[in-house]
Amino acid sequence: MSIRLAREELDMSQEDLALRMGDYGFSWSKTTVWKTETARRPIRVNEAAAIGEVLGVHVAKLIGDARDNWAEHAQLLRLLARVNWVERRIREAETEVAELSEEYRRVATELERLQFERAARRGRRGKGKET
Repeated sequence: MSIRLAREELDMSQEDLALRMGDYGFSWSKTTVWKTETARRPIRVNEAAAIGEVLGVHVAKLIGDARDNWAEHAQLLRLLARVNWVERRIREAETEVAELSEEYRRVATELERLQFERAARRGRRGKGKET
C-alpha cells in the first residue's frame, strides 16, 4: 500500500499528514508529503514509522509496496535489455544479409560470365568443324 493510498483512504489531505507528522517532531509541509509520496524525496526509517502510526498502517506494508515497485522496475529493465539485445542482433543479421546478398550477386555475375564464355567457345568450335 502506498502512502498516498493510505492517506486518501482516511480522507486525509497532504496538509493534514504534514501537520500530524509535526506531532512526531518532524517539520513537514504539504510539499514534503507530495515529494515523499511521489518518491522525489527519500524517506528515513523514523519517518516511515511515524507515517505508519499516523495512517494506521504497519510500516512493512509501506515498505512491501516499495519492494514490489522495485521488483517491477527491475523486471522492466531486464525486458528492456533483452529488447535492446534483440534489436542489436537484428541489425547485425541485416548487415550480414546485405553482405551475403552482395557476395551472391558477385558470384552469380561471375558464373554467368563463365557460362557465356564457355558457350561462346563451344559455338566457335562448332563453326570451325562445319567449314
